[in-house]
Amino acid sequence: MLVDFSDRQPSPVSTPSFYQSLLFDSTSTRSTMRDYFYDMSYGKLQVVGTVYGSGGTAWIRLPKTFSYYNYYTDSDWRPHFDEFINDVITLSNPIVNYANHDGNNNGYIDGIIIIYACQVDAPWAKGL
Repeated sequence: MLVDFSDRQPSPVSTPSFYQSLLFDSTSTRSTMRDYFYDMSYGKLQVVGTVYGSGGTAWIRLPKTFSYYNYYTDSDWRPHFDEFINDVITLSNPIVNYANHDGNNNGYIDGIIIIYACQVDAPWAKGL
């Protein structure tokens, strides 16, 4: 899922096809995330996926600014994280058939990756 904000836009090279190749391509001459998990699992885990965005920009614009979602305090470094996730899921719902991402048919999405436009020193970049 590609998301951006009114105060943070992605670089021009950050297209859905760029991320599709980077994450899931099996024919690329460079290693991908798919290759990594396949190799580390000795061929038992094959990560497949689709990169989603929205409209002509290919990025889903969230309703609040990056600065809002990125707000943190000493006691809670991510007080708006749940709202961030909710906004991503709500806005992506019209373009993503989440049933296609439930490989074992247990009613739950098997995985989601959210790529958001920001600077690399954002607190979220340190791990959730």
